[in-house]
Amino acid sequence: VQLSALTVMAGFLLATQPLLAADSGAADVALLNAGNGLFIMAAQMALITIAARNPLGAITTVAWGNGVSALGSLTGAAAGMLANSAAASMPALRVATPAVLLLVFAAYVTIGLKRFTFAGAIDGIDPVLVGATAAGKGADAGAEAVPGTGTGPVPLPMPAARTPEEAFASRCEAIASEFSLTPREAEVFAMLARGRDRAYIEEALVVSRNTVKAHVKHVYAKLGIHSHQELLDLVEG
Repeated sequence: VQLSALTVMAGFLLATQPLLAADSGAADVALLNAGNGLFIMAAQMALITIAARNPLGAITTVAWGNGVSALGSLTGAAAGMLANSAAASMPALRVATPAVLLLVFAAYVTIGLKRFTFAGAIDGIDPVLVGATAAGKGADAGAEAVPGTGTGPVPLPMPAARTPEEAFASRCEAIASEFSLTPREAEVFAMLARGRDRAYIEEALVVSRNTVKAHVKHVYAKLGIHSHQELLDLVEG
């Protein structure tokens, strides 16, 4: 994502320098397209990871993600054609328009996306078990009637075997509950258990370095450990 932003800004910057770009052909357009492609790659990886954590909503997640991406590309293409049309009648706009777009894009990246990360979005999705049976229906708790068929209840699928990720998350939750970790401490603990470093946690939770340091200290104290390796051993044990 960071490489995508740099590539897009390089494309806008090159577009504002007509003399510099005179012999470079469509280098500015190539950079903009490359930046767009890099961002699409990152977004697709995030969408697929989110879909894997929630199979029941996988199709909707990927479809809406691709739809929003396509809408963004169409909007950008339309804006570009309008800008080119305006620049044809006012040559000064050939420099002013990319400069304004560069400023707007930089503001969006540094301010608009300040609290957003793909890692945080992924970690915010709780894994979903597929095929859980209905509960609270007496003797027929494992069956459900099909409306309009008149054939009576039919068995629901048996719960699917837990994936390694689900088993790992369950283990982390059990340890957090056993040692009375607060919800935020449990989040930090789960990330540490996955091998994340403090810089990653700081970015994912959008908190300061000192805040992360304090959470880690409290987690270590409650678990009675003194190192990251001891924490990993506790989870694996």
